[in-house]
Amino acid sequence: MKLIYSVLILAFFALSLHAQKIPFQGKLTENGTALTTTKNITFSMSNWTETHENVQITDGFYAVVLGSITPIEGNIYNEAGEAILSVEIEGVQLDDITLYAPIVKPQMMSSEIKLNHPNDSLGALVNANNVNLYSEDGRKKVALDINQYGGGGLSVYDSAGANKAWLFPYGNGEHTGGMLSLYGDNGAWVGTGFRTWEANGLPFFHLEGYDVEHKPLVELQVNEVHDNTGSKISESGSLKLQSSADSQAGFDLGVKPNNNGDQFAAEMFLWGHNTPNFQFAGQSWDNINRPMLQLFGETSDGGGWYKTMANLSVSYEYGKTAEYGDLLLSAGNDDNQKTQVTAFGLWHSGANGSGINLYEKNWDNDLPIFELSQTSTATWPILQVQINKDWEGTEYPSIDLHNINADLFTQFTHDHLEFRDTLNTKININKDVIDFNSSNGSATFSKEHIIFNTPNGEMAKMSTVNENGTDRGEVILWDQNGGELILNTSTDFSAISSDRRYKSSITPLQNSLEKVMLLKGVSYFYRADKFPKKSFDTDLQIGLIAQEVEEVLPELVKTDKDGYKAVHYAQTVAVLIEAIKELNQKVDALTVENTSLKANLETAQANAAQIKVLQTQMLQLLSEVQSK
Repeated sequence: MKLIYSVLILAFFALSLHAQKIPFQGKLTENGTALTTTKNITFSMSNWTETHENVQITDGFYAVVLGSITPIEGNIYNEAGEAILSVEIEGVQLDDITLYAPIVKPQMMSSEIKLNHPNDSLGALVNANNVNLYSEDGRKKVALDINQYGGGGLSVYDSAGANKAWLFPYGNGEHTGGMLSLYGDNGAWVGTGFRTWEANGLPFFHLEGYDVEHKPLVELQVNEVHDNTGSKISESGSLKLQSSADSQAGFDLGVKPNNNGDQFAAEMFLWGHNTPNFQFAGQSWDNINRPMLQLFGETSDGGGWYKTMANLSVSYEYGKTAEYGDLLLSAGNDDNQKTQVTAFGLWHSGANGSGINLYEKNWDNDLPIFELSQTSTATWPILQVQINKDWEGTEYPSIDLHNINADLFTQFTHDHLEFRDTLNTKININKDVIDFNSSNGSATFSKEHIIFNTPNGEMAKMSTVNENGTDRGEVILWDQNGGELILNTSTDFSAISSDRRYKSSITPLQNSLEKVMLLKGVSYFYRADKFPKKSFDTDLQIGLIAQEVEEVLPELVKTDKDGYKAVHYAQTVAVLIEAIKELNQKVDALTVENTSLKANLETAQANAAQIKVLQTQMLQLLSEVQSK
């Protein structure tokens, strides 16, 4: 791609027709962008040409002295006081530049004063516009000139006749200022004056070495200080030190305002070869009186600057109304990986979001806490070791464990262990009690008792009871309707609550004998191997089949949540009693009938046989009642 350069002439000056040197400043842009680099620049006028190599260009600005390499012979200006300067930058020819002579060739007066040395050589030549002093060997040593604009200039030469110092007014007509230039051998230069190529024309002091021409190694100058809107708010000094090598290594010292533009602090940069190493400054966004030290590497911050690898600063803790030291260390390969150390703690985060924290709890009496976080997906530290204070002001330690979703929690303290989840299910263990709690109920285990609760209240309690100096165990069972069963060593398991006061809607049983006759007693073995959790007896059993009983007397059958059925054998007693009574009524009726029919033997015998059958049935029923 073709590069298009442009140059802006900021100032130029020719001390006199005899000096043969012209300080020249310009601004160079490439495709509209100001350059910061080095370039080889060739200047030419008429038959004169010279090339300046590795000219330092900063923000587009550069400065050279024309004639410092190849002397400019004779008067370069035409009768109009103009000279055409051609500029070529590494093969690219720029538009010609017109130089205007600030000093015209002096019009010699018809009279002049000459003073000679004892050897009759010219020692001084004085006219209306010039004073020149010569040594005995005929070489000029001092030249004092007045130009057409009324400005004076002073040049000083060494014993060989080389110009070593200039003092002259400098500017472009609108902005002028004094300029002092001191030259050593082979291009070393000391310059001080005013930057008249800038609108403010503030003073500067530059030192150049011998190695690289036009690259100040020391820059001391006065600058304008601007606020965030670009408006001038003050002036300040700055100092820049750099080497002659092709490097940005150096030192920058200046003054920077805060964001409000009403306070100031010094700012210093120490540069490595091509990146900044250190920045010392006040915190302009917060309190500029609080210092900050930043260390940089070569890692970009993604915004045109460099990522801070270490930041040491003074910060302020509003909760404590106190200042404190703060150190932040970062990793160049990941924005998440960093460590912060302050007067109140340490915080470290890994690239995957894991973390290690050790700090004071500002919400809890500044007591210490240590935390481990697993990854960035964890909503709570998975481990916390801390010192706490209870409501009575007693301090105690605790260890808290969370899973990655923070829905499971374990806490160890000096006197208890707790397990908890987000459904409010928890287990709390201390030296006296073990508590189990959930939304469906709770259980408490202590040295004296075990209590089971549901949302409807206590459902079971196991405890030790002392009566008349004797300890015994006791179990109490309740239901939500107030039912209660007390089991202890005095409990009669054959007795079932049957007080009339407990009952309502009492109705006599009907057709009991008919229903009993539909029941079938059987013998069987339990399938203990198929239902090991039921702890069934393996001996031969006698009883009923629940499904068969349910078809006749459904009130005696209970079905659990899994569909398995059980028979209330105790309640069959009432059915058998009523069946016996019904059978007895039939026996009584047959007895009366047998008495009235004694005359009829056949009938009597038949009745007797029927009675015998009924008696046999009654005996069978009695036997079943007794067996239950």
